[in-house]
Amino acid sequence: MSKLIRVKPNDKDWINYTPKHSVFIDIGVGVVNSEAWLIKDKWPKTKIIGLEPHSGRLDKCKESFPGKILRYAIWHEDAELEMQNIDGMAVCFPRTHQVGPSKTKVKGRSLDSLNDQFGPWENIFIWSDTEGSELEMLKGATKLLEQKKIVGLNLEVWRYWQADGWCIYDEVVEFLAAYGFEPRYLTQDPDTWKFADCIFLPHSNL
Repeated sequence: MSKLIRVKPNDKDWINYTPKHSVFIDIGVGVVNSEAWLIKDKWPKTKIIGLEPHSGRLDKCKESFPGKILRYAIWHEDAELEMQNIDGMAVCFPRTHQVGPSKTKVKGRSLDSLNDQFGPWENIFIWSDTEGSELEMLKGATKLLEQKKIVGLNLEVWRYWQADGWCIYDEVVEFLAAYGFEPRYLTQDPDTWKFADCIFLPHSNL
């Protein structure tokens, strides 16, 4: 396992650590002029798919989004999900301080299912910020991983559990290792971090 290399926090330099790809999947789009827009500027021919479960966030982004944006939550299978509305987000695994009365029903989709509908996709890079649901997303992309359609992933990961169902960094590393990926770049100090974005690349890209 290679040692994590730190990428300066809150910098746009992460884009220089990503392999060139044909399809960029932005899971949890969030705000305008974020990752998908940066990718479009650097690689104008890249096909971009945005997935955002929160209707308010999607409405703010959809007019300028540089690709197709859909109101889906990414999950390990296609299913109807009840998500918690909190801090302008819709989350599957709310932490104790986030639990409240406001909930929303959202269609959950797996990446394998979306590939069947909108693909076939090749040379995919995934950017995902799903508040603890990253492992659920990966379990729904096993066909893409097995077929080596994914060339890299940027995942927000936490070192410690935050809520029931919430995945942690070690679980993600173990899952992706089975498909030949390893963590390569981190946006925080590798010795002291609590949560960070982490870029995973295939072992062969050493």
